[in-house]
Parts: sequence; structure tokens; C-alpha cells
Amino acid sequence: MKKTLFKSVLCATLFVGALTSCNDVEDLYNPELVREKAKKALGLDIAADQDWNMTSVVTANVTLNEDALSDYSFRIYSGNPTNNANTVVLADYPVKTDAQGKASASFKFEMPSYLEYVYIARVDNHGRRMISIANIKSGAINKAFGESNSVSTKAITDYELPTMDAPYTIDEVNSLISTSTNINNVELFNNTIRIIGNVLVNSAVNGTIDFNAHYYSGASNPAQGANKLIIADGATVEITNCQLSGMDIIVAKGGTLKINGIVKMQDNARIIIMEGGNVINEYDAAAQDNEQNININYSDGSVLIYNAGSMNIGLFNATNGGKFYNAETGVLKAKTINFSNANDELFNWGKIDAGRIVGNFGQGEGQGILHNGCLIRCDDIRVLQLNLSANSAFELDNLSANNIYLREYSIVRCNTFSSNNPIFQYVGVDGQKALISTQHVKHINLNTWDGAPRQIGDNIYFESNSYENDWIKQCFEIVMSRTNTGLFVVGEAPIIITAEKAEEIKDADCVGQGNTPKDEVIEELLGSSNIYAFEDMSINGGDYDMNDVVLECTKLENNQISIKLIAAGATKKVYAFFRDTRSNAEPINLFGEVHEAFGQQSGVIINTGVDVNKLAPVEKIIDVAEGFLFSQHGDIYIVDYQNREAHISKFTNNFQPGDAPYGILVPITWKYPKEWVKITTAYPEFAAWAGGDDTASGWYTHPSSSNVY
Repeated sequence: MKKTLFKSVLCATLFVGALTSCNDVEDLYNPELVREKAKKALGLDIAADQDWNMTSVVTANVTLNEDALSDYSFRIYSGNPTNNANTVVLADYPVKTDAQGKASASFKFEMPSYLEYVYIARVDNHGRRMISIANIKSGAINKAFGESNSVSTKAITDYELPTMDAPYTIDEVNSLISTSTNINNVELFNNTIRIIGNVLVNSAVNGTIDFNAHYYSGASNPAQGANKLIIADGATVEITNCQLSGMDIIVAKGGTLKINGIVKMQDNARIIIMEGGNVINEYDAAAQDNEQNININYSDGSVLIYNAGSMNIGLFNATNGGKFYNAETGVLKAKTINFSNANDELFNWGKIDAGRIVGNFGQGEGQGILHNGCLIRCDDIRVLQLNLSANSAFELDNLSANNIYLREYSIVRCNTFSSNNPIFQYVGVDGQKALISTQHVKHINLNTWDGAPRQIGDNIYFESNSYENDWIKQCFEIVMSRTNTGLFVVGEAPIIITAEKAEEIKDADCVGQGNTPKDEVIEELLGSSNIYAFEDMSINGGDYDMNDVVLECTKLENNQISIKLIAAGATKKVYAFFRDTRSNAEPINLFGEVHEAFGQQSGVIINTGVDVNKLAPVEKIIDVAEGFLFSQHGDIYIVDYQNREAHISKFTNNFQPGDAPYGILVPITWKYPKEWVKITTAYPEFAAWAGGDDTASGWYTHPSSSNVY
């Protein structure tokens, strides 16, 4: 039952000793007269359709496909909970997945009407949040977590991660060792050592031979592998500033190749390190800081470095399609690996620990492709493309890459992340997940992100703790909302990849440190407060500081609400009541006389900047029926000593759009005006909104700080 603005059926029973009867009050206070007085007191032009409603009721339709028979909740926030201190929980709806891992829910929640979108999270029973953005369309939001929403996906074969057999087997190398010509038979021709056929360096030749600055090749344009230099167990070959073409250098188990200076590889030249073989760099450490002092330069697509052993080198430089293949047993340590062209490739199925892997020595756009089947650790990677196999990892300080292709249980982990023209796609086994985790997103060019294909593909979890600026953050959030996952803070992505910790890269698992999500529950309680603020009833229309009675109302768990009396700017005796509009029960007198509830006498102004301040709120807990919404069902109102009532507009029978309000419902924890400060002064945008300017609908979030309590 709605109430008139000034008439109460409780008159005769609640207020014994009133000076006038209910009918007297009704006759004395003409509603039309009061409306005009109130408008004049408010001092602004009110739009003809202004109903003073600041709350939207939205229906959330949410589905989930994750772990079977597990407890989750759908949690809705007013902002991003990971980096916005003012974010509040608007709703929290628990669900349990079925035997197929599916759950769905449809529920209503309230929110400030100025919001165009909300943040929605899937929260597991550890408090780990998968966060996405949901736009509000036709009073509803729709979100599917874990259900693929891609329009189309490319076949896995489009992104094959190449493998390569060793150019020589162990048996073949042993056969070569037994049949090759000893180094003593090397032919000297025009001051050039020419490797003719298969030549062996073994421990019988003092273990070391220095080729100085000579050019090593066979005949003109030899076939690949036609000529071979084999470094056997116990032998060491030192190369100083040489050029290789048309030959294989094979480092057998126990053999060592020392590189001192620049080795230029071209025209079918190959360096092949067998398991147990070693390549070491004797170059001056100080000289390595000069990027032009290249240790190995491989300059065309016929050139190959194949490592199944151990390499510790300064600088590799690949040009024109030169290839490096690190086999499963291969361990590479390098200061810098540089790519000069987009088609330069590195294939890793072993372990790589590098200072930098960059294109054009880190200048301009990155070049090159990294295919990773195991583990790469690096301080700085700036390339065009990463291609990860299942159960592999990049562990980096800084990463810049445009295209990233991930498979099941692959990880890209870094401190700083950038991408200039991003395409991130999952090409692994359907139903599994991969992870990109970064502490900070420094740069990402999202100008062209208008949907597929430039988007983060389904089944990719993306973690980040911070963003370079708000624009990058907002764009990234929008892009992630198109996926079936969403954004996480670091440590909350629910992908478990176990691994043994290892400082030395040779001892590490292919997944590096793996991923162990946080296991502490984040306590987030429903924090969406609603402020009912009232102007007391007066034939003169009041002073419109909207603080005569201020109530903070919050929805609790288990179908309960909290109503707190937080201010009493009225000097007269005033009472506060609650009624659930769905119930026929009598209204609840919440606190008795509001001044007395604070332990004060009427006439004392409480918590508005004069008289008595900083008194603790007085709280009342009330049970409500399922589905209670303040804006729809919460008729919370005040009654003065003359039985005059003030409700918010929705629950006032005689209210007409365009009338001045005697009560407003503000859907946030609102800073109300100080005593005798008109609301139009405390909130400069209020007048524009009241006059019909929808762009000012968030007026209550922009106070004049010196004029609010």
C-alpha cells in the first residue's frame, strides 16, 4: 500500500498528543501548494519527466563450464576489483556445477543507472576470480564462462611446431670417426686450409688445432655434408675469425669447439653438436658488449646450427632464413640471439638461457620466429612470433611479440609485456587451457581490435597486475570480455602445472616454474550501499540539504538487510519506518525517535557538521523475502511529529514526474551535504541532471569536497 506525501494511517496510534488530527494535517498542508514551495526552495528547473530514480535493475544470465561438482559463484562488481579501490560488490550468486561441469543462473541485481557496463567474475571456492566485462543491453547482461564463443578457429595444422631429426645418428658419427682422414692429411691450397672429404680431429693431435683466419670449404658449391670436420672425444678445435661454406662441423660426444672471433656460415655450412658435445666461447667478455662483434653469423636458409649438446656463446646473428635447432638434450646459453628478417627461426625442444632474443638488435619492429617445445628463459625478447608446444614455457623479464600461438598447458610468463599488432590464439587440444601471465602490460596497440581475428582466443588465461595507463587497461578489458575466460590478477588463473624448482636451466622442467594458483580465499562481502536521504516536511519546502534523516542500507547474506541511521539534520522529532512493498505486514518502526536513538534530544543536529558529530551509526537488521531489491521493494520513509510522511518518489502516491523530491535513494555510499548546504551546491552536476541532462546522471559521484560530510 503506497502512502500519500503527508498522510499516515498510523497517525492516531503513534503520536499521542499531536496538536492536530490527521484530517487537520491534510487540510492544513495542501499537496499542490507544497509542491510549488518545494520547487522554489530547490531553486532549479526540474525536467517534466524527472522521477529521481538513480537505480537500474538488471537481469544477469550467466553460464559456466568448468570443474564438475564444484562450488562457484557469479560475482558482479561496479568496477574492476583488481585495481579500483572504490569498487563494490553488487551481487553474489552461488552455483554448483553438475557432473558435466556445467552451471547456469539468472538473477536480478541493482546498480547505479549511470553505469553502461559492469564487471562480472566467476569465483571458485578458493576465491580466485576470472573477471570479464558485461555490457548492459535491454536491462540484462549475458556471459558464458568456459563456453567457446569464437566465430571460427583455424586448424592446428596451420601452426605446426616443426621438429627435426639429428643430421647424424650416434652410430653414423662413430662410423665417421673410424673412417675419416686424420687432420695430418689436411691439404693447404693458396694459404687456405681446404677440408676435402671427411677429416677427423682427435685427441692424438694434442687436443687442439688453431685454424687462425683461414677459409674452410670443399670444392665449389659442394653438396650439403659432402665435407666434414669431426671433433672427437677429448679433442678441441679453436676457430678464430673464419668463414664456413659447404661443410659440416660435427662435435661428437666429449669433443669441444671453441669459438674465438667471428664464424661466418653460408652456402650449406652446418655446425652439429651431438649429445655430450660442447661449444664454448672464448671471446673477450668486454668485447661482447659490442653487438657488432658477432660470434656466429649464419646468412641463408641452407645454414643450420643443430645442438643436442651444450653451447655457451656470446652472440648469434641470423639473416636470410638461417636456422638454429636446439634438440631435446640441447642446452644453450647465449648473451644475444639476433634475427635480421621475419623468416629467421629458432627451434627449441631443449633449454635456452639467453640475455636477449631480439630483432634488428632491438631497434624498431621485432623480427624472427621462436618455436618453443620446452623452456626458454630470457631477460628480453622482442620478436614477431612465439609458437609454443604443449607443456612448454617462456620465463622472461620483458616480452614484446605480435603473434603468440599457445597449446595446452603452455605458459608465457614475464614481468613486462608489449605487443604492437597482437594476435594471440589457442591452437591446442580443445577443452584445455594455456596461460599468459605478466606483472605489467606496458604497451599494446588495440586500435584495430574490432573483433576477430585480432583478439585473445578462447582457452587462454591472461593474468596482469597493472597497466601502463587507463586506456590500455580499458581496451584490454573489453577485448578479454569477448573470450570465454577473462582477466585475472597474477596467481588467480586456475591452471595447475606442477614443476620442480631449479636454478640451473639444465635441471629445470620444460614448464619452468609451472603454475600454482593462489590458495587463499579473498574475503569480499556485498558492499553495495544505498543511501536514503530525506528533507523534512515543511510548508516552506525545506532547505534541501537532504540530510534531515540519512539512512545507509545494505543487502546482506541469507536474505537480510542492514539499515543504519547515520545522520539526523532535522531539529524536530522524526521517526524512520521500513515496509517491504511485497508484504501486507505493518511497517516497522526502525529506531524510535531518531535523535533519541543516537542518545540525544530532539533539536540537536547530528553528524552533519554542526552540534554533535562523529556519533556511531545505529543499526537495525531485518529479514526480507528472497529477491529483495531496495529500489523495487524498499519503502523506507520518515514520519514527523505531525504525522507527515516523506517517501522516495517511487513510493509516493501523489508524486508526479517533475515534482520536487522529499526523499532520494542514492545507489552508492554517498557523501551527503553538510548542514544548510543545498544539494545543488554540494553536487554541482545535480541541477543539470534534475533538468534532464542524462550526461550528468552520475552527479552523485562528483561532490564539492568542502561541502559534503
